Amino acid sequence: RTNVGFLHMRTASASGSARRTDFTVLRLSRDLRNRSSIGFIGTNRAGRNSRQSYAVDGRLGIGDYAMLGGFAAKTREPGDVDDNHAFALGGSYDSPTWAYRANYMEVGAGFDPAVGFVARRNFRLVGAFAQYTVQMGKDGARGESGLSEWKPHVDFSAFWDFDGYLESGYFQIDSWFVWRNGADLWTAWDFTHEGVRSPFQVAGAVIPAGEYRNSQAVLGASSPAGRAWRFGFFGNVGGYYNGDRVTASPSISYRRDEALGASLAWNFNRIDLPSAAGAFDVNLVQARMHYSFTPKIGIRALVQYNDASDVLAANVRFSWLRSASAGLYLVYNEVDDRSGLGLRSRREVALKYSHIFDVL
Repeated sequence: RTNVGFLHMRTASASGSARRTDFTVLRLSRDLRNRSSIGFIGTNRAGRNSRQSYAVDGRLGIGDYAMLGGFAAKTREPGDVDDNHAFALGGSYDSPTWAYRANYMEVGAGFDPAVGFVARRNFRLVGAFAQYTVQMGKDGARGESGLSEWKPHVDFSAFWDFDGYLESGYFQIDSWFVWRNGADLWTAWDFTHEGVRSPFQVAGAVIPAGEYRNSQAVLGASSPAGRAWRFGFFGNVGGYYNGDRVTASPSISYRRDEALGASLAWNFNRIDLPSAAGAFDVNLVQARMHYSFTPKIGIRALVQYNDASDVLAANVRFSWLRSASAGLYLVYNEVDDRSGLGLRSRREVALKYSHIFDVL
């Protein structure tokens, strides 16, 4: 029930700098009764952009369905830095009939651990979710169609900065139907709010500063699970800043058995913004494949093309595992930039081996 993790990594100097950089991460956690736990993490970056971070986290299981959790973190760096904190509190209740979630998160503008990745700073986030599940029994008129569950729900989230400015908001009313064979269908209506402080461009069209409130209709579906071929679709129609957007994303996947599988997905966007160029299209095509020679030896591949940036990317990973996720990995990455925008095309090969030791 006690977990200890430690990582130390050193990078050589780059770009003519004589300074190398060391990264260190320490993680401690203890599992408690009824899905509860408590933990600590500390990180250190020494060299270029030196700084440290410390955090404690925990969760508390209440009964069979309720959970409380949160974390508190702080960073330290040379000089005086304000708002170098982050914390979150949340609770959930998930029973066969009702599901609730509520959370609050705050990340200061000066929170920068310099180890890992912080997606967003200088915000306060409030979120809430509620869902009711209607069980459609196997007997009776409702069950003859094979419908298993109906899950109407609402979802809300909003980001404010520390001055009280609403940067983005999202509210969804959704109705989700699930069949006994694994097929599903959902229809939703989304309401969005985007606060833009400074103008920016989307494919040559200027989005002026201001507040944008839009709505969109959403439709999604997937065919029954557990079959060799499976089809899916996601789409929406509605507002996009000061214009409109139509999205269609069909997908198809094939699974012969546990050893072989493949999928192909296409994401299409037609965006219409007030500009001389008029409407334009953005396409993203993604293909995946995996094959297992044995339960512990396999290969996976991903190829992706984005026509907006005219970039083709590929990732191929060969793995030979000894136990769990430990073993030998050989990875090949390639990014082919055809846009002429100055991005650097590159190829790289990574070799990794890990081994788990039984010390007790």
